[in-house]
Amino acid sequence: MFYFIGWGIYLITLRAGIIAYLSIFFGLGGLILVTRNVLDFIRPPKTKYQWLFRHIGNMTGGFIASVTAFSANVLNFMPGALQWLWPSLIGVPLIVYWIRTYRKKLDAGIHSLSW
Repeated sequence: MFYFIGWGIYLITLRAGIIAYLSIFFGLGGLILVTRNVLDFIRPPKTKYQWLFRHIGNMTGGFIASVTAFSANVLNFMPGALQWLWPSLIGVPLIVYWIRTYRKKLDAGIHSLSW
C-alpha cells in the first residue's frame, strides 16, 4: 500500500497522468482497509454479526479487486480511468446494499438469511 502511494507521488512528479492518482487512491484505500481489519482484532465487535458484515465487505472487495485487475489488463477499448474504476463504482454500492439488507433482517430477528 505504501508502495502504491509512493509510486503515485513519484508518477505525479513525472506528470504521468491518471495512473498516478489511481495508484494513490488504491494505496490509500488498501491502507484504510488494513487499518480497519487490524482494529477489528483489537476492539470488541459492535454487534453479534459484525463478522458477517466484515466478511461480506472483504469477499466482495476481493472480487472487485480481481475484476479491476482483469479490466485494467484486458478491456483496452474502455477509457483508461474507467478501466480501473468501473468495478468499484458498481461493487461498492452493492456491498453497502447487501450489508444494510442483512443488518435489517438480523435486527428484525429474522435468522434465515436466504432471499
